[in-house]
Amino acid sequence: MDISAATLKWLCRVVCIGINSRTDLKSAADLKFLHHLQQSFPGTSNRKAAVEHKLARAPWLPKFVWESAATYRELRKRGTRETDRKVGRPVDFDADKARDIVAAHQHLSGAVLPTLRALQETFGYIDERAERIVAEGLNVTRAEVHGVLTFYHDFRRKPGGRHLIRLCRAEACQAAGGEALVAQAEAELGVPCGETTADGASTLEAVYCLGLCAVAPAGMIDGRPIGRLEQNRLAALLSEVRR
Repeated sequence: MDISAATLKWLCRVVCIGINSRTDLKSAADLKFLHHLQQSFPGTSNRKAAVEHKLARAPWLPKFVWESAATYRELRKRGTRETDRKVGRPVDFDADKARDIVAAHQHLSGAVLPTLRALQETFGYIDERAERIVAEGLNVTRAEVHGVLTFYHDFRRKPGGRHLIRLCRAEACQAAGGEALVAQAEAELGVPCGETTADGASTLEAVYCLGLCAVAPAGMIDGRPIGRLEQNRLAALLSEVRR
């Protein structure tokens, strides 16, 4: 099956986190993927089940997607509170320590994702030199490592601040006023999303779904999920992290 870059990106997302919204199904239709499914599974009434069933039997997807998916789901189950706090405290990159971390994860199936996660937990970001170290240590191509790094938005390529502030910009939070909160945070911190304040205190990041759609708009500060955010509460939280 010939697939475009846009189709591959969508498939990677669905393989790792499943069908989570009408937008995912609309994307399937826009990419003409549902037509392929209907041919493969005639009479299937549940489109969500059809998509996931087909993806479960898709050997033409890149190997790293399948290797990463199980680990990704496991990390989601554990939650991110502990790791996010470590992410917000960058330390100087140490190549020897990075190699030790890679060696400690070599035995894992689909080791690229957990290895990168461990490196970010340790150093607070993924240094450019780490790509080569991971590729050599796990005997994979540098392109595979780079692909995982750029696919998952959680990975940071430069040191972050002492505090990590994430605001959801997915559809449910946008509908509940989330974009106004993003604008407020950018104004109060003086940096756009994806950047760190000049004093190194805070990093502001956008995130696309925290699984808190029922209490939108939502955010996360130092790994602590926060629902039903509104302007006064956000101002108070930002004041806390600036102390």
